[in-house]
Amino acid sequence: MPRSYTKMDIENLVKLGQKGDIDSYGKLFELLSDEIFRYCMIQLHSVPDSEDIVSETFKKAWSYIYKYKKDNFRAFLYAIARNLIYDYFDDKKKTNITNIDTFEKFDKHDGKSEILDKVTKDDECQKLHEAIAQLPQDYKEIVILRFIEDLPVQEVAVIIDKSPESVRVTQHRAIAKLKQILNNGR
Repeated sequence: MPRSYTKMDIENLVKLGQKGDIDSYGKLFELLSDEIFRYCMIQLHSVPDSEDIVSETFKKAWSYIYKYKKDNFRAFLYAIARNLIYDYFDDKKKTNITNIDTFEKFDKHDGKSEILDKVTKDDECQKLHEAIAQLPQDYKEIVILRFIEDLPVQEVAVIIDKSPESVRVTQHRAIAKLKQILNNGR
């Protein structure tokens, strides 16, 4: 799906931010915060907690912006958010990241301001969400990043610190497991 910005736009804003331009960093927040929020909501199912994680993600990214030398700031933000989500669950002693009863569907283009129905009434989508919830965490994470967040394999690889080939293999296994769950009920 097309995005309203390019990778070059993001990297130019990052370069300005590295020079201390707070306005450019604010623009980065405007461009990227909704998709980071959506990713957090899929994991946390809590608007206040997701907003906190988004805020902390951008705060941490700002504190490291002077050292940032990579060429994919979006993946950098997702990786920070991912680590903060893990910390959140460690702190809360929670293990089930995706509970289907509170799974929320988002319009990819409208972000948090346009949260659709809490749980879809469509039976096929409901079954798919339940199947995703049953996946092992590494499979679940790749399915969310690849198919819900619509990120390319290379970006997912950067976020989860694996090779693109490892992401492809895990994605293939996750899809096979989803098919098995959907066909067998487990």
